[in-house]
Amino acid sequence: MGNHYLLISFENSILTVKVNPNDGSENHLYLHVEHDELHVACTCGMPGDKLCYHAFIGLHSMCWLTEGFDFQEIYWPGYYENGKAKKFLEIELGKQRITVSSKPEFGTIYRSGLQFPDDQPPLLANPTDQIHTIKPGDTAIYAYAVCFATGRFRNRHFPLLLPFYGITSKDGSKVVSFTKFILPDKLLAKNNGHELQQQLDDYSKTIYGIVKPLSIAANRNRKTWKEAKQTVFELWQKVLPVLANYPYNQSYYLWWLKYLRERPMKMFMRGCRYSLERPTLTFDLTYQKENFTLTVNVMVGSKAIAVDHKPHLLVFDEETHTGFLMNSIQDDELLIWMMDNKNKITVLTEHFSEFDVNFLSPLSEKYVVFFFDRSGKRIGYDYNLVKTMTGI
Repeated sequence: MGNHYLLISFENSILTVKVNPNDGSENHLYLHVEHDELHVACTCGMPGDKLCYHAFIGLHSMCWLTEGFDFQEIYWPGYYENGKAKKFLEIELGKQRITVSSKPEFGTIYRSGLQFPDDQPPLLANPTDQIHTIKPGDTAIYAYAVCFATGRFRNRHFPLLLPFYGITSKDGSKVVSFTKFILPDKLLAKNNGHELQQQLDDYSKTIYGIVKPLSIAANRNRKTWKEAKQTVFELWQKVLPVLANYPYNQSYYLWWLKYLRERPMKMFMRGCRYSLERPTLTFDLTYQKENFTLTVNVMVGSKAIAVDHKPHLLVFDEETHTGFLMNSIQDDELLIWMMDNKNKITVLTEHFSEFDVNFLSPLSEKYVVFFFDRSGKRIGYDYNLVKTMTGI
């Protein structure tokens, strides 16, 4: 008790800490973090090449008083040299905490030895075959909304299919008001409507029965969630061919299932249509002298579509608001990971070889990766060719 420390400065990867043990003394520690070592110096000279009392008390206070000081927070190898920290990093130094993070314009930065310390990419296998589109057909006033959440609310529930009653415009081209949702647990056993409506109602009940218990579970089991996602994905593969035939489809932003009410909120409803084409993922690697940047493209046919928000399993073209089912769970998890990292992975040139071994080469074996040279020409990614062209 009575031991105190204060963070003084952080310069050139050296963290200076003032330590005041309860014996009334005062010393300064100088801490430097390597991949598997913590280097410690003290103004006492640390006689005998052993950890001195001041260093022990200082480190003990940092790791105990702050519930575990995270030294990995300041491990950014290569970024404290030649002014790179100012370009790539945001550093916030408090009295007892230090926060170092990548600047937003660089997305997630690859850290040598740690790769992606906060959120690892999904394990990769071979993508599945594509499924091509079919033309829309029948129409009906009794329609459906796909309800989903995105961003930090995404994991509260998987996409749902909810029937609703609406009022169409005078020309019948769109829905202009929404009277009510028909919640799946209140659907009749048989609606006596069109055969396709009965199919979709059955799917609605089934998906709702899987998703609702997961969304209200106090402690979610990751294995159960993963298995449920596969089951729901397989159901959506059956839903889309039927749903694509309806002219009055809507998407509905539902950020939490427990707030679902029978009357939709118009501000969260948006007209959309669905295609049975499956999007594919390609990646672009660009070179900017000091660093490389990796981004993902969502391709439908030969067109890259604009994607700003990513729910589970589906992706929407922001320009046409056409909904597509992802080609596989792997594609879905990989795109979610890239979108959550602002669709940008940044790696210093000196870490590129390690980045290639740990991530880029395995990625390029399973997905198309393009490299853009200095002239803007796009070529298929090849590690040796990139090294030759960039001179790294």
